[in-house]
Amino acid sequence: MRETIRFDESNLCPAIPGIRFNCSLIESGDEFLFVFRNAWKRSEIYAAWLDKDFKPTGRWRKIELPIGNGIHGNEDPRWFRINNQLYLWYVRFMGRSTHINYARINEETLEVEQRYWPVLYGGNRYEKNWQAVDHDGVLHFVYTINPHMIIKSPEPPLGDDPVVTVEYNTPFNGNVEGTMRGGATPILHRGELYSFYHGHTRQENGRRLYFCSLY
Repeated sequence: MRETIRFDESNLCPAIPGIRFNCSLIESGDEFLFVFRNAWKRSEIYAAWLDKDFKPTGRWRKIELPIGNGIHGNEDPRWFRINNQLYLWYVRFMGRSTHINYARINEETLEVEQRYWPVLYGGNRYEKNWQAVDHDGVLHFVYTINPHMIIKSPEPPLGDDPVVTVEYNTPFNGNVEGTMRGGATPILHRGELYSFYHGHTRQENGRRLYFCSLY
């Protein structure tokens, strides 16, 4: 077992304002790309390179996403790949609603090459916690875990507002106490997708007890 590594504003890119949370990690050559949001309000997204031992290299970049004009912040980033191309999905906070957006990212420069705002008819006012999956080169998302609902994006080329549709909707065969909500991007390992998620249960005092788990 490796020793736990803690990142915060004191040891991960101290020049970046704010805090470090809701992060995501992905392999990139011999290094790792680490991405995080930096605030509760008016959050912006930053990425930093880590070496093979998960030590910060000192190289970082702000992911240039719009803010203002009704956009109150960009939150909860998650890396994923489709056909080996790097993408980032994130939650766009609009004040009274949230929406999943994603962007194609240049892996060398971390510049945003194109942004997408997927449209799900009949979706929720607050959309978040989608989990991206590459299925035969086509982008799918785990929309809910219980029931296990998978939504599908149109195949490329895509417009800026691709319409996603429900592809699978099956019962979740498990006995889990509390809610089940998306978390990290599912990872393929030995022929199965490992999906870490978060959930919560209600305590007697009415407060929520959050937990992390895997299916």
